[in-house]
Amino acid sequence: MAAAECEVIDLDTYRRGPELVRVAAAVAAALFAVGAGHVTAPVRGSARAALARQVEIYLLHVGFGLDPATLGRLVGRDRSTVIHACAAIEDRRDQAAFDAALGIVEATLRRWAERFAGVRS
Repeated sequence: MAAAECEVIDLDTYRRGPELVRVAAAVAAALFAVGAGHVTAPVRGSARAALARQVEIYLLHVGFGLDPATLGRLVGRDRSTVIHACAAIEDRRDQAAFDAALGIVEATLRRWAERFAGVRS
């Protein structure tokens, strides 16, 4: 890969990864009315918990640019699971209401991270 094609890694984002995961899990749990423990559980759980987990992963990947391998380690999932979660949520964004709600949550999470966690997105 040529130097011009390399992605610049924001080390603050990686250092703050565990904190971002906790906040994203709490937000996703609240959105789908499941306990945060269900979002972070090592098992799939209910369909609602699985969707909340996919939203958590999507927000972390898209909102903060965490790569699938790193994100997988942070959330205790395989990199292929992270990729699947992001694709599943991207497909759901075709629904206008879901897209609008997720857009608001994503923007709010980014603002929180910039203001309170010192993370640039």
